[in-house]
Amino acid sequence: MTRPVDSAMAGERVEKGVIRNLWAETVVSSKTARADVPLYLTLSGADGKDISLLAEKGIIRRTEVGAIAPGDENKVVAVENNAMAVLDLQRKFPGLRIYEEPIQNLWSQDGPFAWPKGTNRQYCRAVVVNLDLNKPLLAVLKNGQLEFPILEGVRKLSQLHAVNPRLNWSLCLTLHGEIVWSKDIGLMIQHFLSENFAREKRFADSCRSVFGDELYENIDSASVKDLSKLESQEDSTTCAPTGLEDDYVV
Repeated sequence: MTRPVDSAMAGERVEKGVIRNLWAETVVSSKTARADVPLYLTLSGADGKDISLLAEKGIIRRTEVGAIAPGDENKVVAVENNAMAVLDLQRKFPGLRIYEEPIQNLWSQDGPFAWPKGTNRQYCRAVVVNLDLNKPLLAVLKNGQLEFPILEGVRKLSQLHAVNPRLNWSLCLTLHGEIVWSKDIGLMIQHFLSENFAREKRFADSCRSVFGDELYENIDSASVKDLSKLESQEDSTTCAPTGLEDDYVV
């Protein structure tokens, strides 16, 4: 059965094609793959369109039967924990390295002091990491503290790349542009933003530029009761529930 994520990634939307090319150009502009870490770690989905694009650009070589050519097996690692999707990838790219568990397991998301080891650690230190996530930015409360699990994962990736030998790397991050936070979490985030608007003018000005005047004023207003109900007049903002995907390369 085709999953919604596979249907979305297999689609030929113009916007997604532009983003795939951006991912590929990020890989192309990166330095030659090292022997000890992958060049590209990706949540490719069953169709692996981003991997095919890298092959078209000559980043990875393929044999006459479509297999990853000898010597290039370590360049790309796909993360996929769905058994049928794994089979699709194996049929399409024989020899492709596949991490067959959820991405959170790769960086040991059991806590801030749990670190990946061995092969997992090597995968986490890929030169380009593409987290094309089929979900919004989720937030949770733990012991009264607000946490963003995916951002905690990004923090770990950053720390792992900073370990000697230090690696320059790129992160491609895709999240759904919608808010699904509880009212309590929304209010905590609103208060955080409002307090920092007052503390740092440059931060406030940058947020106003991204949010637009109306959304900025609503967030800064003490009268707002539920941040998830706020709407923006700007198509580019991710603070309104749009259901669209927003991609960033950092």
